[in-house]
Amino acid sequence: MVWCDMMAIHKDAPHPENALRFIDFILRPEIVIRPDFARAAELGIAHVLQGVEHKAEGFARLLSATGLQAAQTAYMGDDLLDLPVFVRVGLAGAPADSTAEVLHHAHWVSRFPGGRGAVREFVELLLTAQGRWNAIVDSFLV
Repeated sequence: MVWCDMMAIHKDAPHPENALRFIDFILRPEIVIRPDFARAAELGIAHVLQGVEHKAEGFARLLSATGLQAAQTAYMGDDLLDLPVFVRVGLAGAPADSTAEVLHHAHWVSRFPGGRGAVREFVELLLTAQGRWNAIVDSFLV
C-alpha cells in the first residue's frame, strides 16, 4: 500500500495565501469536496480518506481496513505533520524540498521537489522493485 498526502501548495506559488484560503474553504464540513470514488475505483484505488486531522489515526484506519502490517506500507510526505506516519511505515519517501526533519527520517528522497515528479518517481521505484514496471511500460507500446 502506498499513501500520499495530495493537498499541497507549491513553494513557488505566486499567491500562497489565496491557496491556503481555498484549501480552508473546501475542507469546511459543510463544503467539503468529496473525492471522485468512481475515478478512484477506475484507477484501482480502494481506500480514500478525506478530512483526517491526525495522519497517524488515518494510517491506523487504513491498516485496519486492509489487514496490512505497517512494515508492508510506503508513505510519501514532506512536512512535520507527516512524521507520525514516517516513523511507522516500512518505506518513508520524501520530495527533495521536504523539511529538514522529514529528510532526516526519510528512507528514500526523490531527486524532484514536491509537485514536480516526486510521487511519480516514488511509484516507479516501488513498481520496479516489485518487477512490475517494465510490463506497465510495455502496455503503453501496444
